[in-house]
This record gives sequence, C-alpha cells and structure tokens, in this order.
Amino acid sequence: APVRDVEAPRPTAPRQAVVGTIGGGFVPVKLRWSSRSTDVIGYWLWKSVDGHKWRFVPVPNQSATQTVLALEKGHTYRFLVHAYDAAGNASPAVFGPSFSVRVLEGRSPQIAYYGRWQDGRRGAASSLGSARGGRAVARLSFTGRGVAWVSRTGPTGGRARVFVDGRYV
Repeated sequence: APVRDVEAPRPTAPRQAVVGTIGGGFVPVKLRWSSRSTDVIGYWLWKSVDGHKWRFVPVPNQSATQTVLALEKGHTYRFLVHAYDAAGNASPAVFGPSFSVRVLEGRSPQIAYYGRWQDGRRGAASSLGSARGGRAVARLSFTGRGVAWVSRTGPTGGRARVFVDGRYV
C-alpha cells in the first residue's frame, strides 16, 4: 500500500528589505520566504497592520517566494507565511518580526550633523551634502533590527561610509 503524505512543509519566516524608490508616503519593501521541503507547491502570505486583523496578501503566483509591497510609512507591519504541498498538508503559521516603516528626511531632528554641510534645495526637494574637501558626519541613533539609507547616486553624488554599531558596513 502506498504511504500517505501527512507531513506539512516547513517555510521560513518572511524577511523584509527596503528596495526601490520611496515616494508618495509609501516605502517599497521586498518580502522573501522559502522552504527546504521539496514537496512545497505554494505559499499563503498574510499581513497585520498596526496589530489589527490578519489579511491575505495576493502574491504573483502560488509558488512565489518573494513579493514587493508598497507599505505606508508611519505604520507597524507583521507578516506570516504558510506553505502547502500537493497532498493538502499546510504548515502552521510562521511569523516574521514586527517592524515599523518610518522615513526620516535630511533635516530630521533625529539626525545629528557634525562638520561642514551645505544645503541644496530645488523646489520642494531638499538634499544635504558635505562641503567640498570637508569631513562631515551624520549620526542617527535608533533601536531596531534594520535600517535603509536612500541617497542620490551618480558621478557627482559623492561618497559615503556607513557604520552600524561602530562597524563599517
């Protein structure tokens, strides 16, 4: 007699990373998950915003292991994933960490500036840059699991060294 599959696949918790361009009060966040179970045929992704009811999140296709969502700044998010196989076994929920989406602009009082900085404004947009040849430091202190830094790039965009907890990253 054939052996019936009764073991549910085991997914990883959803992991998040900021990607793309921030705009209009939204931050593009890539969520990734996976499973070492070889018989997984699909996943269900769910989210909770500010601790409210869990809601299903459609993904590109049932076997997708990542998606990019535009998350509204100023809210706290938590995601969970279930994996399922062809035999109809579904995993228990695997929860990702709770995280807040915040955007600090260049002149936020939470960012301390040392050295020579120049302010560049063009209409509604603003930017900060160090004076030519000067050493300038911007310091942001926060408690959290991750941070993303968004900056202009290009041949005249300058250079930056980023340290997290005193270590060059």
